Amino acid sequence: MAGDAVNAPASMQTYSGDAFWITADELSQLKDSRGTEGPYSGLWATLRYSYCENHGAPVYGFAVGSGVALRQMLLAAGLDDGQIAALDRVTVTSGSDGYSVTFDPRQPRYVFLTPAAVSGDSVDPLLALYVDEAATLDDLPAEATTPVAAFTKFLYGQLEPSESTKCSFVSGANSVSLPTASPAFTVDAPDAYSDDPTVRQKSHFTLAALVTKGNDRRTYQVGGATAVGHGLDLKALLDEARGRICPQDKLFVITSGGTVDLGLNVAAITTGAYLLAYYSEDASGAKVANGTQTMIYGDGVAIADVLAVKIEHVDATAKLVLTSPTVSQSRATVARGSKLALRAVATKAAGALAPNPIVWRTSNARVATVATNGTVTARRCGTATITATSGSRRVSFTVKVVSRAVNATRITLPRTKLLARGSTVKLSARVYPAGATNTITWKSSNSRVVKVDRSGRITGVRRGRATITVRTSNGKTATCIVTVR
Repeated sequence: MAGDAVNAPASMQTYSGDAFWITADELSQLKDSRGTEGPYSGLWATLRYSYCENHGAPVYGFAVGSGVALRQMLLAAGLDDGQIAALDRVTVTSGSDGYSVTFDPRQPRYVFLTPAAVSGDSVDPLLALYVDEAATLDDLPAEATTPVAAFTKFLYGQLEPSESTKCSFVSGANSVSLPTASPAFTVDAPDAYSDDPTVRQKSHFTLAALVTKGNDRRTYQVGGATAVGHGLDLKALLDEARGRICPQDKLFVITSGGTVDLGLNVAAITTGAYLLAYYSEDASGAKVANGTQTMIYGDGVAIADVLAVKIEHVDATAKLVLTSPTVSQSRATVARGSKLALRAVATKAAGALAPNPIVWRTSNARVATVATNGTVTARRCGTATITATSGSRRVSFTVKVVSRAVNATRITLPRTKLLARGSTVKLSARVYPAGATNTITWKSSNSRVVKVDRSGRITGVRRGRATITVRTSNGKTATCIVTVR
């Protein structure tokens, strides 16, 4: 629970003057003891609610919840009855999906009523650890006994039927924010449903929300000094945040002093690599300054006053190469009715799990069509542009369809070529006549010395000599002796 008016009681552990919390472990202890033991048993309450589900014909029912009452939490945090009565806004946030509900407790529609109450009588909202429901008030047990599956369920309701469902609830509620509460940490990511990079989705976490998620304590050596951080694994928060966050995306840290570029992509934020600390201390246990803001620790990394991390999308495809079994890798003449096997290879960006899929398109399906594997079928005379796309990468190939095949009369290559080990160059073949419609194939006499691909690019593997042969589909050949030094 966070807000400038909230103070931590002495019995509760706190790291900041503007928030107090019950940790997940403490809630579990409270849940197991059912409020009869432990330092927080004074917060335990059992409250009854009525509800109406409006799905066609209204269905009325009753619920009993047992858990932590919001009013008792506010009183324990140091607010008095007058401050509670003056509250104009309370926000309850779910830790599972970031869903939140904000309400004004002073408005009549949010007066909290028990089923037996008269209009205006109030009942506390409840962070329920157990909930039972019944069709009649008499069927409700004295205390709820069914554990909430999402660990907690925030209940608030009223006697008269409302437009809300089941007396209104936030499943998995893990933080309650008062009007003055502000996010301690934000994940700023591209929108999951838009390709516009300016459209963003931001996941905000209050200090109380961070603390209730857990306390991961790690020790780091930074600049020769020992620092102990209490917080959450940064990867876990990225996994929880909304938006499109991909492994290859770049990650920037936003601090009160500006933007810090650690040269990291999301894939580098592995489990255990970085800690988002909401509290820090030195080796002696003395508090160090990150105040109410957060701090990021890593191996030799300590970034103070962290406000957010910003994700910039990077295309999963770093490179896209198109190859053709023809002399030119950008255009070809093809006889009507024949096929040309174009192929494309996409290379994934650093950190990406895989490149984007390759999509093939033709500019003129009446002249030439293209299959999903890149094979082109010549339909009628004319010209068409075949395009392969992977993410933002695009390569094109021009196909000219002629009425009948034209056979090559000869093909040529340079007689010799010197090549450094590990380097790659393209051999330039020429076919005659220039409008020949034949395809070609390449072969190395010793691929352990020189490798050659279907486009004629050769790579020196190790020292030695190999003969590269190019052959047209009607049997014309040329050779080049390649020496690797």
